[in-house]
Amino acid sequence: MKGLTKTFISFLGVSSLLFSGEVYSAQIKVNEETFANLGANLKLFYRNLDERSIKGGWKQNRFEIQQLRYYINGQVSKLVQFYGEIDTSPSQNGEVILNEAAVNLAFLPELQVRIGQIRVPFERYQMTAIYAEIVPTATGGAILDPQGVFSRPANPYFYSCYSGKNLPRSDRGVILHGTISQGLIYYNLGLFNEDKTGENKVFNNGWKNLSTAKPLKNNKNLEYDFRIEFTPTWLGVKAPALLVSRADGRVRETELGKQNLLTIGMGYHYEKHLDELDKSIYGFSSLSRKGWTIDAIFEKKLNLWVPNFLLGYINLRDTHLYNKKGIWKKGDSQVWFLQGQLLYDQVLGFGKPAIGFKWESVKAKGYYNGQDDFKLNRMVGVINYYIKGQAARVALEIDHYKYGKAAKNFLKSQNKEDRLTDWHIYIQTMF
Repeated sequence: MKGLTKTFISFLGVSSLLFSGEVYSAQIKVNEETFANLGANLKLFYRNLDERSIKGGWKQNRFEIQQLRYYINGQVSKLVQFYGEIDTSPSQNGEVILNEAAVNLAFLPELQVRIGQIRVPFERYQMTAIYAEIVPTATGGAILDPQGVFSRPANPYFYSCYSGKNLPRSDRGVILHGTISQGLIYYNLGLFNEDKTGENKVFNNGWKNLSTAKPLKNNKNLEYDFRIEFTPTWLGVKAPALLVSRADGRVRETELGKQNLLTIGMGYHYEKHLDELDKSIYGFSSLSRKGWTIDAIFEKKLNLWVPNFLLGYINLRDTHLYNKKGIWKKGDSQVWFLQGQLLYDQVLGFGKPAIGFKWESVKAKGYYNGQDDFKLNRMVGVINYYIKGQAARVALEIDHYKYGKAAKNFLKSQNKEDRLTDWHIYIQTMF
């Protein structure tokens, strides 16, 4: 642990030299009503990854440029706003991805329309800006499963439509949204393309029983998402929706003491994500995922300290298929999470320090070797050092994963560890 501490302190010293200057944004301005802002954000990691196999000596130490993001946002007029982001991942052979691109029609604060590739308004995680998260590797409801237990083909007895592209942060669609009574209520009602990409995994992973399935009928229907947030504005707190641009609809997990937070959010989700199955084999011909979630966030500046808490629960029905003693069944998934941070709101050295944590528990219906249910608990400890707010930040993160029940049995059968501890050093910049 001594070596780890020395490494982190060294990173702090180098980072403070790199990022201690002012941060500005570039703007192209035609007039007071028409303008565009340009910028670039960057995520860097040093990763120390634990053994994944019981035998075999797998272990990694690596430096990683996780993301380089170029963005533009602005407005043609007060009515017509726009934004777009392109992500490159040098660690993934420089692949370029369109993250988001949309137009927002701002008729009234209470009535706006966003259309394009946009955030899916269900979980708080999906609405959170990734450069304003307390835990650098935060996942929200998306399973961060380093052993691949919760998906095919790693587990031949369990197929999950839960993670990956089926519950993305952004998708192509349209949202009706707005704030009521100065942020007392913030609502999002969204329609998105139906995504059955998960079916390709089923059809192409050697499942003989699925070889007679009919071709995909993607985009035959629509995905439905609804999210509403309530903020008791009479207590002197502002709605997260009013603290950031309503053009993109994102929120932040912390305001770093600049504004108190207290918001309760609820969401609903529906999508048919698996179809055209042989009913004589499975007893059903389709799988329609239905979900609901509830979460709450709190942050308040108390003299020199800023405590922050976030907690939530996600319930998703019919997220996957699993086989129990030769019989195919529909499975549900549940996620509980609790997160917190304590920020010291004074500069120490070059920035402001904070200590945080996150606990996540994922349970999915399943069966393996006499044991029901796949479980994964994740505990995270993080030290954040905000050199210039979120625009220049360094973090040390330690992750501990513990698999249980059927997941533990499966990993043992694959000669894999059921407990892992990884640690990361993280740097982000925003311009």
